[in-house]
Amino acid sequence: MSPESKKRRKTILLNITNNYYNKLSSTTSSAGVSCNSSITISNNAKNISKSLSINKNSSDNVIGNNTENKAPPPIIKSKSTSIKTKKTTILNRVNKKQRLNTMTQKNSRHFYEEGDCELIAETTCFRIHKNIIALSSMVFKDLFASVTPTLDDMNIDQQTGRLIPRIPLADESASNIEMLLSFLYPNTFFEIDWDSVANLLHLADKYIIDTLTAACVSFLKRSFHEHPMITLQLAEKYRIAQLYKEASKLVLNSFDHIFYDPRLLQGLSKSTETKLKVQRQEYVEGLNKIYCVTVDRQFPPLQADHLRSKFEECVKDVCTFPLPAPSDTWRKLHRVDCSRHFECREELRRLKPFISEKIIMMFGRYEPLLWKKSSYDDDDLCYPFIELDS
Repeated sequence: MSPESKKRRKTILLNITNNYYNKLSSTTSSAGVSCNSSITISNNAKNISKSLSINKNSSDNVIGNNTENKAPPPIIKSKSTSIKTKKTTILNRVNKKQRLNTMTQKNSRHFYEEGDCELIAETTCFRIHKNIIALSSMVFKDLFASVTPTLDDMNIDQQTGRLIPRIPLADESASNIEMLLSFLYPNTFFEIDWDSVANLLHLADKYIIDTLTAACVSFLKRSFHEHPMITLQLAEKYRIAQLYKEASKLVLNSFDHIFYDPRLLQGLSKSTETKLKVQRQEYVEGLNKIYCVTVDRQFPPLQADHLRSKFEECVKDVCTFPLPAPSDTWRKLHRVDCSRHFECREELRRLKPFISEKIIMMFGRYEPLLWKKSSYDDDDLCYPFIELDS
């Protein structure tokens, strides 16, 4: 017997029992049957009803279990449903691209219609040529070769229908990317200045663009006299040793102005700041040592006394307050003239090395500027310096 027929059978029996119980109750009440007999009959009827209801529930559970064990019938999608789904997906992608296009704006200088890649910086779109950028930067070359954009990352050219990959540059500003492209593209002219050199060095270091690094260093060599502290900071940050040494000469030559303005030292590392202060302290101590110059016995007593007196005269000029620049002190000490008291050629030959040796002993090594501001600079000036740690 099938479960449906069993269920129907139980239902019929339950209905029959209930009708029987209702009919029996009505007949007993109308015939005046005693209370005890009616209670007994009603209890029997209720017991039959309960047993039948229990059997009904159990049969329902069996039927339910049988239906639960059965696998649901497969949902067969029609061809029209799948086509609608594909159309919806395509429309969503098109709408997304349209929203992206409305959110971004074309760069006025570097949006080439024939370009094959788009760089997105902030809300600006740069359409560029991969080959031109890859020739200058190994980072961009590897980026173009490794990135495989999905359809969502492609832009559809409205005129030609081409799919153009988009690469977001999340960490860069649009102005920096425009400067970088203006330097790399041959059809645009870009001149490096103090407002752009720091950002360009950052881009050259990040994307490994050697030509841009060389151009920035060339600019700093020509112009470091204008802002030696900024040059020193950039040279330390990007490990340009020669530029670091030359900039430190001018920084130490005017260190008093820098030392009393701590904001100017904030861009330097603690190591460089310490080296500058140590070099400055050596210069101050060297001024005190001038009073204690001893003349070797290689000179006759009269010449030794004269040489010592000349150094004392020079001390009066250099030991003033505020302290003179180290380059001025170095020049005055080397211009000590004792030639009229040194008539012997051999003694004159020993005089100049003796003075230089004493100055080095008191102040350390000084050197002239490697890149002079102009051809009219004084060749006599030499400066203290510090060097970049290897």
